[in-house]
Amino acid sequence: RLVFSAQLAIKLMLAAQTLSHTQLDCMIKAPRSEDPPERPDQMYWLPQSAWAAVHGLAERLDDTFVRLPADMEGSWKRWKEWFDHEQPEVEPLPQEWKRLPGFDRLLIMRALRPDRMLLATRFWVKEELGEKFVAALPFDLVEAFDDSSPGTPIFFLLSPGVDPVVAVKALGKSLDKTELNETFVSVSLGQGQETVAEKALERMHANGGWVMLQNIELVAKWLPTLEKLLESLVESAHADFRVFLTSLPQKVVPAQILQNSIKLTNEP
Repeated sequence: RLVFSAQLAIKLMLAAQTLSHTQLDCMIKAPRSEDPPERPDQMYWLPQSAWAAVHGLAERLDDTFVRLPADMEGSWKRWKEWFDHEQPEVEPLPQEWKRLPGFDRLLIMRALRPDRMLLATRFWVKEELGEKFVAALPFDLVEAFDDSSPGTPIFFLLSPGVDPVVAVKALGKSLDKTELNETFVSVSLGQGQETVAEKALERMHANGGWVMLQNIELVAKWLPTLEKLLESLVESAHADFRVFLTSLPQKVVPAQILQNSIKLTNEP
């Protein structure tokens, strides 16, 4: 979603001639000066690669950035403070550089703190297009549940800061599937919990309960066993039996589990 929104913003700016192809090229390639001046002693905190990227901007986009290296040298303490900030994307740039248009500020971020480009791009898209172009689209668990079955688990692909357990428990409460009446079991995998998960699946398969297996990527060696178990439990399963799986994006989850599941994801 963010990639699409950023591409849309770029196309609109190119059409309106508020963004040049040189600027866009600098964003894509992050050019570095091939022979930058020696980094001053007071700039010890700035990686050599970033110093070369600063001079790359000054060379390629001299109308805007020709003074950037000298200003960073002269106000190095303020620039170091910004550079060291945990979230520089929410901090104004030092001096008059904070008055730059959004895309040019993004170019400085690209040169100095490329590790923060994802969130910085989100802020830029919001500035250019509005909140609705960066707002996360919540998953529709009710609709997904209607499409699920004893042989079709619901698979949550986790993002940092997102916990689907609350949503699953809320849905379960509305359908009388709760831990209190022993028709809902949630197992956090890892630390030898595979046997607990297997017993929960077998029990709920028979009585029509729900099983939620969290962070299955932590038990990669057990996942082939889970794959076979899920296949075997389809036969003669209670009609109300459901399985919910969660995992961070990892390449350890068997393809068959993914193919048989309804996949949901959400952003924080």
